[in-house]
Amino acid sequence: MAGKSKGFKELLMQEKASQDKQRMMQKMKKEIESEDDKTLVLIEPEGYEKMSDIMVKFLEPYTVKLRSPQEYEKLLVIGMLAWNASLMTPEQRKEMINDAVSQTIGYAGIESQREMKEIVNELIERKEKYFSNIKRFITSYKLKNKGRDFNLSIVSSLMEGEDKNK
Repeated sequence: MAGKSKGFKELLMQEKASQDKQRMMQKMKKEIESEDDKTLVLIEPEGYEKMSDIMVKFLEPYTVKLRSPQEYEKLLVIGMLAWNASLMTPEQRKEMINDAVSQTIGYAGIESQREMKEIVNELIERKEKYFSNIKRFITSYKLKNKGRDFNLSIVSSLMEGEDKNK
């Protein structure tokens, strides 16, 4: 009997987590659509892998050394910068990276800025090598800490020429 009770409790927790995620995604959708009435946000479009799952895979080699949710969020932001920059022309990419570095760590020394640019460029290479068929621009994210785990939700645009990936 205790086994059923524990299993039922786990099932309820999973259902609640799923409902929480749906509410969070609906809230993000409303926020984005209210900012621009021409924008249509699709939540988990059929035939496409979830962008949050893709981002987790994209950043996976870099997450091993992380020790806190704050470090993960910093990596996530750098990863999204690299992801979006990879979809731009070389000139736009360079400008975007320079702007982001100066806005985030402009106060730091030249060496720190150079290191961040190296990391971003390394991530761009990874994106182009392993995720080149995915051409979605990331527009926003929410990262919710769940104790030892987290819930990541990402809103991205579907661009022409992207292959469906199931």
